[in-house]
Amino acid sequence: MFLNRTRDLGIIGLSIITNFAISIITHFINKPFWFNENQLLYIFATIAQVTGGLLGLTLAAYTLIDDKLKKIGDSDESSLDYSNQIRIENFENLISISISSIFSIILSLIVLLVYRNRHLEITIFFMLESVYIFIRLLLKIYTFIQGANPNNISLKGEKEKELFDSEYSANSTIEETSFGSFITYYNILEETIKNFAQKQLPEKNNNIQFLDSLSILKDLDIISEKCYAQINELRLYRNSLVHSTEDNKIVNPTLFEILKNICNLFLSLTDASDNNNSCSEVKGALDNYINSLPSNIDEKMLCFLIDHPRATIRDIAGSLNISVSATKRKLQKLITYGYVEKQRTNKHITFQPVASLPKIYGSFSFDYSNNNGLYVIGDNEWKFSTKWSKGSDKIIHAYSDSDDIDCIARCKNVSNISNIRKDILLKQDYSSRCRDIEIGDVVIWKNIYGHYLLTLVKQIHDDTRGYDSDLLECEYRIIL
Repeated sequence: MFLNRTRDLGIIGLSIITNFAISIITHFINKPFWFNENQLLYIFATIAQVTGGLLGLTLAAYTLIDDKLKKIGDSDESSLDYSNQIRIENFENLISISISSIFSIILSLIVLLVYRNRHLEITIFFMLESVYIFIRLLLKIYTFIQGANPNNISLKGEKEKELFDSEYSANSTIEETSFGSFITYYNILEETIKNFAQKQLPEKNNNIQFLDSLSILKDLDIISEKCYAQINELRLYRNSLVHSTEDNKIVNPTLFEILKNICNLFLSLTDASDNNNSCSEVKGALDNYINSLPSNIDEKMLCFLIDHPRATIRDIAGSLNISVSATKRKLQKLITYGYVEKQRTNKHITFQPVASLPKIYGSFSFDYSNNNGLYVIGDNEWKFSTKWSKGSDKIIHAYSDSDDIDCIARCKNVSNISNIRKDILLKQDYSSRCRDIEIGDVVIWKNIYGHYLLTLVKQIHDDTRGYDSDLLECEYRIIL
C-alpha cells in the first residue's frame, strides 16, 4: 500500500506546511480570530468529545456490518469474493478513521494546553491542524458510511461484468445467448468437475467446493494451470453476471462459447475416465483448446509492475482503479503465463515482473545506415533483431533476415499501436521476407519463440533528401 500511504503523507505534509505559513501570517494580524477565548476553548474541547463519540459509533457500526457481510459470504459462494473485498475495504477505512481520531483528540488537547496567547504561531498552527484533521475525519467517516451501502455487492458485480465484457470482445459470428442458457451450462460444468474430482479422492466428500475441486484436478496434473485460470475466470464472470444490476442480463457471447466448449470437453473427459488412452486424448484436446484462446493479459497492469516492482494488490487496484477481486484475477493470469512472480515478505505479499521480461511499450530512433541496419529490442526469448534499409524519406524497407526473426508482416495506416490485438496478428500475410513500410505503418515481427513485436514508423530521414543523417523513429509494443 505504499502508493496510498505516499499520497496520504503528501496531503498531510502539504497541510502542515500550509498551516505553518498561515500561522506566521496570522501572527502579524491584529485580530486573527472572530471568536473570543472562551468560544475557542469550547470549540476545541467539543471537537475532542465529538471525535471520541464518532469513533465509538463507527466501531459499533463496523462490528454489525462486518458480521452481516461474513454471513452473506458464508451462505452464498457467488458473493464471497465481493463480500470479502468490502470487508477488507471497511477494515482499512476503520484503521484510517481510528488513526485520524487519535490525532484529532491529541491536537485538540494540545490546543487546550498551550493556549496562553492566541497570537503565538505555535498555538495558531495547532488550531489549524486540529481543524484540518477533524474535517478529514468526517470525510473518512462518510466514505465508511458509503461502504455500508446494501447494494455494494451488486455494484461491484456490475463493475466486474463491465471489465469482463471489455476484455472479451464479442465475436460477431456468435449469436447472443440468454442468461438462463449460460447458467445451465455453468451448473453442468461445475457439477461435472466436482464429480470428477471426487472420483480422484480416496474418500468421498460430497461437500467439496468448486474451487477445491479445480485445485485437486490441477494438483493431479489432470488440468493445466492455464485451464484452471480460464475456468476460474468463468466462475468469476458467472458471479458478476448473477450480481449484476442489469434487468436484462446480457451474456458475453465469447465467454458463453468458451464455457460451452470447456463443458463439452469435460463431459467427454468424464466419459473417457475409465479408458487411459481415450482420457489422454481428451486431456490433450482440452489443453489444445485452452492454449488456442487469447491470453487477455492486462498490459496496463504489467507496465505498472515494471515501473513499480514489489507492489501489493491494494497498490495495483488503487492505481488502476479496479476492484481487488479483478486485480487478483488479472495477477493470477500474469503469474500463470510466467510474466509475474509473487514474493512473500514478513509484512506483505508483493508482485513483480520476471527478470527476463522486457519493457513492453517504448520508442526508439537510430541511424539505419549503421550496424547493417540492425536494431535489437529485448533479450533471450523476447529478443527481436529488427533489420532495415534505405528507401526514401517516405518509405523504408524491413527484413526478416535476422536469425531470431521467423517472419514479418505489414499493417497499413495504424493510428494507435495499442489497438492491435493478438487475434488481428494471426490474420496477416507473413509470406514475404521484405516489406516496404510507409510512415504510419506497423511492422509485425514474429520471433522464433512465437512472440510478436509491433513497430509503428513515426519518422524517416534520408540523408540524400535534405536530412543530416539516415534516421528511423518508431514506437514499439511487445504483444503478450
